[in-house]
Amino acid sequence: MLFKQAKRIIFFIVGVTIILFGITLIFIPGPAMLVIPIGIGILSSEFIWARRLIKKAKQELLKEDWPSAPKDQAIENKPYESTFSHKQ
Repeated sequence: MLFKQAKRIIFFIVGVTIILFGITLIFIPGPAMLVIPIGIGILSSEFIWARRLIKKAKQELLKEDWPSAPKDQAIENKPYESTFSHKQ
């Protein structure tokens, strides 16, 4: 019983520390979008709410109806026009 509680506390501390580190990586150059899910993954091994959060994120990422750019705003292949070329 005591071992299980200690393990849960250690996972909580490690997971939250990694998430906080990931949040700081948002403001300084770094892979925040990789580190934060790792922290949530660590928390999900012990906490149901973190498992639900990961499940919801997976469902959102696997959705088929992601908005896409309208076709009229797509980049067209236009010939290169230099702004420095002068016509005389």
